[in-house]
Amino acid sequence: MIYESEMTKLKGKFYKTAKGNETFDIEHAEAEHIFPVATLIQKEFGFEPLKLPVFGLDSAYLEMAQEDIRIIVGWDIWSGLFVMASDKKANLAVRKIGEFLGSQEIKD
Repeated sequence: MIYESEMTKLKGKFYKTAKGNETFDIEHAEAEHIFPVATLIQKEFGFEPLKLPVFGLDSAYLEMAQEDIRIIVGWDIWSGLFVMASDKKANLAVRKIGEFLGSQEIKD
């Protein structure tokens, strides 16, 4: 029997953190989607992981960078999956990444 794999659309919303940093939240995505999303970002935008991801009971984070632009790809119980600017100079990159991700789907 052939089963069609489920796909998750990466439609999300843009928000600003309290510090004014851009964030793109995909509320319906799960923690296991961090790595497929990080791979899309790496292939499309050239961001590379800085270190091993951090996993907690209710959150997971992966820091990525492209030259001096740093972002965080993460998941927590409040936001779902998110891409967040580490500082204001990464805001434009997160805006572009969010626009791109919003048109993508990944396998569950």
